[in-house]
Amino acid sequence: MRFGVGLRVEGRVSKALMLGKVPSNAELRRILSHMDVKGRSLFLALASSGMRIGEALRLKVEDVDLTSDPPRINIRGEYTKTGNPRVAFISFEAKESLEEWLKNREEELKVAVKRSRYGKKTEDQRIWPFEANTAYFIWRNAVSKSGFDKRFKYNNSIERFTVHPHVLRKFFRTRMATVIPVDVTEALMGHEGYLTEVYRRYSLEDLAKFYKQGEHTLLVFAEAGEVSKLRAEIEERNRQLQALVNGLIAENMELKNRLKILEEHMRETREFLGIDKLSEEELDYWYKEFKALMEKLGPYKPLELNR
Repeated sequence: MRFGVGLRVEGRVSKALMLGKVPSNAELRRILSHMDVKGRSLFLALASSGMRIGEALRLKVEDVDLTSDPPRINIRGEYTKTGNPRVAFISFEAKESLEEWLKNREEELKVAVKRSRYGKKTEDQRIWPFEANTAYFIWRNAVSKSGFDKRFKYNNSIERFTVHPHVLRKFFRTRMATVIPVDVTEALMGHEGYLTEVYRRYSLEDLAKFYKQGEHTLLVFAEAGEVSKLRAEIEERNRQLQALVNGLIAENMELKNRLKILEEHMRETREFLGIDKLSEEELDYWYKEFKALMEKLGPYKPLELNR
């Protein structure tokens, strides 16, 4: 699918004849395969969340919850184009790539600080501690190496890649909108006209469920069919485990009931024999008498009847 890019022609804005191309999942995989973990984690996050690149490059570690399912990103109002905060989600493969990047981030930041001629600081708390021009360089380099370096004229003079980072938002929309409501998709992307109404109608749990429904359409390195098969196997195992747990719970309840009945019988027996009313000396006396009687009787033998 292709989307138009606005160009100014003779004092007015018109649609460009050359259009930006939304890559397929396989094409995006080819592009991202030419990136290191730094770039791959950023662009996987963009493709699977619908975030703007400017929003992603302002995120801090504390803005991301990788323990939730799906992983959740809290986009602050000061990060967004509209000034409205929102929640976004990323795919499990974007999470894995991000976790790998976070393991190397501190060391790479130290190296970048040493090489910087512009006073870069190690105190940079952003997840991706670099500017948009660096992100665009990573993208252009990967696009060229993957063979998708077709360009078109922008504003009749500036050349621009047909496959550029902004199309990742369109990638997100075209995939998600085929599975979940369009208004939810638009709200997750941060389109102002949808945010208030969607947040009024749906809880965060609802939005997370919607995202999980469409997550498989956003996968780049994992095959959607294999993921669906794996998810079905996991769900079946979870059902089997739940059945086992339910059986153990029922068995445990039965044992508790039987133990309660036994304890009641023991209490009645003790009351009948008056054991609780005996002193320790009396209990010791009767214990010894009982023991002596058992020794006199000898080992137990089954009674044999004369024929």
